[in-house]
Amino acid sequence: MFQKKKRQAVVLLSTQYHDATIHEYEDKKLEIILHYNETKGGVDLGDMISEYSCVRITIRWPLRLFMEIIDIASLNTYILWKENNLDWHKNNLRMRKCFLDELMLMLAKPHFEERAQMPVASRITLVVLLKQWVYQ
Repeated sequence: MFQKKKRQAVVLLSTQYHDATIHEYEDKKLEIILHYNETKGGVDLGDMISEYSCVRITIRWPLRLFMEIIDIASLNTYILWKENNLDWHKNNLRMRKCFLDELMLMLAKPHFEERAQMPVASRITLVVLLKQWVYQ
């Protein structure tokens, strides 16, 4: 198991703090370190994106950007949902996966229902037209 060395050097760069002011009451730590520890939550939450991501390998940068935006939006939605629904899947260890599954079904359901209403011939024609459009 890896343990951080107790006296390991840490380099911090900030435009807000210009001197090495030490806070007397918080274990005599630098104010810049205390500020970082208070505000680093966004970095930790961003690490959650990689666990369930829709990003795929592509050479088209607009598609990659779109997938990244979808990941960030789904994480933000999950955080808001969790704050407003505290009892939802309370004891489930994979709460975010359950949320993303339900989100996917809610977003896809209108499309599935619309496709179910179409006659079979129209569905086949639609698939043929889409393939022609994609491979032009």
